[in-house]
Amino acid sequence: MSGLENLERGLMARITTSGIGSGIDGAGIARALYEQLTQSNVVRSKQISGLSKENSSLGKLKDKLLNVSKSLDSLRGSASGSGEKAAKSSSNSVDSFVQGEPFKLPGFGESSVSTSANSTALESRMKEFVSRFNDLADFVGSEDLVRVTQNNGATSNIHGALSQTAVDDDALAGLRSAMVSQHSSSNTSSLWSLGISTGRDGKLVFDESVFKAEFEKNPANVAETVRGTADRVSGVQGLVQNFTAYGRSIDLAIDANKGEIARINESIDKVERSARKAEDGVVSQFSQLEGLMARLQADSAYLGSLLNS
Repeated sequence: MSGLENLERGLMARITTSGIGSGIDGAGIARALYEQLTQSNVVRSKQISGLSKENSSLGKLKDKLLNVSKSLDSLRGSASGSGEKAAKSSSNSVDSFVQGEPFKLPGFGESSVSTSANSTALESRMKEFVSRFNDLADFVGSEDLVRVTQNNGATSNIHGALSQTAVDDDALAGLRSAMVSQHSSSNTSSLWSLGISTGRDGKLVFDESVFKAEFEKNPANVAETVRGTADRVSGVQGLVQNFTAYGRSIDLAIDANKGEIARINESIDKVERSARKAEDGVVSQFSQLEGLMARLQADSAYLGSLLNS
């Protein structure tokens, strides 16, 4: 026997035992049945709310990852001044080597000119990258947090919007791995050896003095390490793209949540229709009962009149 049939039998038992004309609130009983049948939809609505919040936070996660990527692009740009370029001119004056900066070459024909990364610019970009990373780390920590609350002796857990997904943790772990493992071709330098370390709170710390010492010792090696790390993280096939590009990890998680929300909404609609049908059925039964009561009362009055005549 279904739960609905049990409820209906219970209601009819109440009607029978209460007696005819006892003033039963049929509409109230029908509404109580509806509310009991749709109780599970309260839980479903909370599930939808949680999934919607997760999708909103996944969108914010994408933005923060892209901010980290942009900071690494700027860092790469500051480190891309190292190397040699050839310039050829019919005179010893060249204005096409660096746009807007004409200069004199030592002779005629082809010459080789060396350029190097700027320590101050690199240091500034490193600070920007650390700041962007720490902003991401703060966001992930906050969205993953599960808060335990006490209310009138009852304990409840309030889950952060991203506490039910691993996408944010995977992205953060991937960034940390890239910073530790990416070395220059000489295998002597990583961002960790350029003054970046992890504090007790899991955020990055940048030691400018270590960076300056490494740069003075081997600026080309520092620039190569920075470019290699940036390529691995923010390049076209880099780590960030694996999470933020169209149809990748974050989009897949959002689409999966949207599909689950649609499924839950279908369940809510199905329960609502079933409960409404049951409510209408009870109202109909009470209408029939009221009609029967009216006929019984009429018959009773008629019989009374006959007995009194």
